[in-house]
Amino acid sequence: MRVIGYFGAAILCGFSHFTAYGQMPGAGPGNIAFLRIFDQHKAFSVTADMRSTEKNDTTSASFDLALAEGKVRMEIDVANAKGPMISPAFIAQMKNAGMDRSVVTIRMDRKRLYVIYPGLKAYADLAMPAELVQSMIKGLKLQKTTLGKETVDSHPCTKQMLTLSDDKGGKEQITSWEASDLKGFPVQANFFEGGQNIVLKFRNVKLSTPDVKLFEVPSGYKKYNDLQTLMTEAVTGR
Repeated sequence: MRVIGYFGAAILCGFSHFTAYGQMPGAGPGNIAFLRIFDQHKAFSVTADMRSTEKNDTTSASFDLALAEGKVRMEIDVANAKGPMISPAFIAQMKNAGMDRSVVTIRMDRKRLYVIYPGLKAYADLAMPAELVQSMIKGLKLQKTTLGKETVDSHPCTKQMLTLSDDKGGKEQITSWEASDLKGFPVQANFFEGGQNIVLKFRNVKLSTPDVKLFEVPSGYKKYNDLQTLMTEAVTGR
């Protein structure tokens, strides 16, 4: 069971997380079970700062995250990513291809994923992988253990250990810091994935319901039925 799966692997290299769908090391079909730290919050928007450390290498990225009743939206700009795989030349290449900014919308009501590139005015319409559906419909059992009280970025928090388990015996643990001054919203999370120590910090927390338009594909965008074709045409200019 992967806690962050393809989403984390590609966010950390500064690319849309489906760019390496089944191709990037460590990025194969998985799930985004880390969203379970938000179980008690049905609608919100935040800015997330992610830092991944593996041996002597550190990679970081910031992305916007919004959720509303089973709909999830994540947006990243490659310019906000730093790390050994993210050179100025890579960033320039992404910008030239119109793929430096990407948006992924998860629609549980449709069982669809939309990978959107505003710079190309194009998107890929994909079926949700079974493991992603399982995590999103809370098919993973969650056990929460209180570890104590700590302060994170001036927020008084309850430190929690979340243990996620599936029906195949898979188990993952996430440490979460829930801020009492934000109605228990987590302002930090920490877990290990594929040998990486991953820390997520959340800021600009808004507990109001995001605009429904955020979870829709903008009108006039060209539709693709697979991401590989979209990427190939973007890179080759066809």
